[in-house]
Amino acid sequence: MQQSDHINVLRFLSADAVQKANSGHPGMPMGMADVATVLFKYHLRFNPKNPNWINRDRFILSAGHGSMLLYSLLYLNGYKSISIEDIKNFRQLNSICAGHPEYKKSTGIETTTGPLGQGLANAVGMAIAEEIFRKKFGSEVINNKTYVIASDGDLMEGISHEAMSLAGHLKLKNLIVFFDNNKISIDGSTDLSNSSNQINRFKAAGWHTQIIDGHNHADISTAIMNAKNCDGNILIVHDQKREDTFMRDNFGTHRHKLMYNDYIIIGPKNNKIKLENSESILEVFSKIYNNKLTFIDTPGHAAFTEMRACL
Repeated sequence: MQQSDHINVLRFLSADAVQKANSGHPGMPMGMADVATVLFKYHLRFNPKNPNWINRDRFILSAGHGSMLLYSLLYLNGYKSISIEDIKNFRQLNSICAGHPEYKKSTGIETTTGPLGQGLANAVGMAIAEEIFRKKFGSEVINNKTYVIASDGDLMEGISHEAMSLAGHLKLKNLIVFFDNNKISIDGSTDLSNSSNQINRFKAAGWHTQIIDGHNHADISTAIMNAKNCDGNILIVHDQKREDTFMRDNFGTHRHKLMYNDYIIIGPKNNKIKLENSESILEVFSKIYNNKLTFIDTPGHAAFTEMRACL
């Protein structure tokens, strides 16, 4: 299986769980799937068979509303704490796959990230603890990193100012933050309530910053390598450069399941197949491949341009 196939599995497993639950946020998992896949495949140090390994890298999804990204990553990387049945029960009572991640020991869910900004602040605390451990036991024993995915909403919360200021002051070189800079919030464009230059904010607090195309795997990997070798904390800005991305100016896909009852798949011979709203996204994607279809006609709904980009 090619890496692009891995990424598409991650995208559509996440989106399909939201579809089944009839609730959730498909946008962030689909938009950050490239970053998450490169991180987990090539850089993050973890052991699904020993999730409590003390020197593991920590992965914090501060953008907790996109929780299906975390659950899909854990399931696809072999963590026994998340089963396919758990994912089918996303956002249901007593399911480990809660709407926002909730900490549970030995699961790979490192912390609870409900209120925006909380995960970023918790990550700063973890990075401080890691530095204390490193000085106590030595860098040959403790040398792990803390990685964070933060959203526009995280950085709009006041707690993010305090956390990033402390991290910059302490020069925590084991803390790496990915900023999903898509300028979309649950109510629409972030321009409705915020015009801060987030990159300059981090620079002013003493952070190093890198701007990347978050869909370019070479860019992502190079940025992570640079961050690992940097003498200080790093903000990696995922800049939405790909114009066909479904999150572009579309807050609906940030907070709703994907809707496709009125859309038509068009094949190479102009044959058309109507999509039924009862179909899962996995069934839709299978229909595309099984019929050797080439693109999707998506009148008025930007979400499906991401499907087109995946073909």
